[in-house]
Amino acid sequence: MDLNDLMQMDHVVQVHPDGSVTEPDGIWAPDVTVETDDDGQYVATRSDQGHFTGWNVHVDGDGWVLLKGYAWDDGSELLPSSQYIGGALAAAILETPGYYVATVVSDDTDEPSNWCVAFMEETA
Repeated sequence: MDLNDLMQMDHVVQVHPDGSVTEPDGIWAPDVTVETDDDGQYVATRSDQGHFTGWNVHVDGDGWVLLKGYAWDDGSELLPSSQYIGGALAAAILETPGYYVATVVSDDTDEPSNWCVAFMEETA
């Protein structure tokens, strides 16, 4: 199974405990935006020691969280357009049951900028 082909933008998939993947009904992708400063640059989040920990990203969708640590360039939650769903990212998705979606990230001007993968636990 090629997750990259199955997980088209805003197309939610469900991963089951046995690793199978289906297309659920009635589950919608969240809206994701990244905050920018007055110059249009992304606003970073930093640890107490001042180390980069990611971008100031807002997820508008109940229960959705962004996968973090898979970006080739900085390990954040924002994936560059050159990246695809494969390797460690695909393995992590198939190992953890729940709902997943690849979705475009917009900046404060609503212009598409990067993309991300969102995860939502399955509720009983």
